[in-house]
Amino acid sequence: MYIDLGKYVITADSMNIILNVKGVHEKGKKAGQEYLKQIGYYGTWQAFASSVLNTDLLSNAEDIKSFADVNNTIDKFMTTLMSKLEEIQPNPLGK
Repeated sequence: MYIDLGKYVITADSMNIILNVKGVHEKGKKAGQEYLKQIGYYGTWQAFASSVLNTDLLSNAEDIKSFADVNNTIDKFMTTLMSKLEEIQPNPLGK
């Protein structure tokens, strides 16, 4: 599984849903190439979604002024996640 959410990429192994953040190598032979850094392993979609939402809400805390903003952020994430889950594609890295 390889689901690109923009800033994040979801991959999986036989036991976990894995949250990755995208990065770009800045030096060396791989300079300019994108890589994935694993930042979380989750046994359920509920745990995954909760963690991503908490991370995203905390990283955008300065933009959130009301409960409506929190709700809009959650709705946007869930809409994006659900549409991406409908388009599941094989992992291009062959893992």
